[in-house]
Amino acid sequence: LGDSRIYREGDTLKRINWKLSVRTRTLYARKYEMPQKPRISVVTDCAFWDEGVGDSVDMACESAISLVKFFIEHNNVVDVVTIRNKEDNSNYNYTLKTVNDVDKMQYNFACVPFYKDSESLALDFVKDAAFLNADKVYIITSNPSDGVLNELTTLVKNGKVAKCIVPKTQVNIDGVNQMNYYSEDVLVVVDSIENIPQKVGEAL
Repeated sequence: LGDSRIYREGDTLKRINWKLSVRTRTLYARKYEMPQKPRISVVTDCAFWDEGVGDSVDMACESAISLVKFFIEHNNVVDVVTIRNKEDNSNYNYTLKTVNDVDKMQYNFACVPFYKDSESLALDFVKDAAFLNADKVYIITSNPSDGVLNELTTLVKNGKVAKCIVPKTQVNIDGVNQMNYYSEDVLVVVDSIENIPQKVGEAL
């Protein structure tokens, strides 16, 4: 019976050893809960403040796709979310489970209305969102606010993986000061398509 025992009232359904129960026609529960795979969220902001919006969008999309491919190849399920969609400032999300789903993600990204906006990504846009409850959270935005970065820092302190990936074709003085202030545990800056593999690797 290994790590299983007869089911007792109060055992959660997650603990039931279904294979053993079917084989023996007796309900068995595992003594220990099966480890759950981490919930992973990859969040992409649709608003970009850089002059070179097209290049920033390319870096953001490639970074998101690289993250998702890595996790799916390691048998994880990933929630992909786009936030601050231009029409209604809402969030759109979908779940990816297989490599084939990445093709759908690329198509979805091609249909996303990315746009230029100088307003930084405020905490109000993310603080009530379900994706912050994931075990690993990656927010891709070219203009994070201090509130968002502080929220990610709090998640890290609580034992989660939380990163802000910032695609930037140009880095201004305020941006440099902000990047120096926040720990590399939270902030990852991607300044070219070529360094995406290295930067995504750092973010993992």
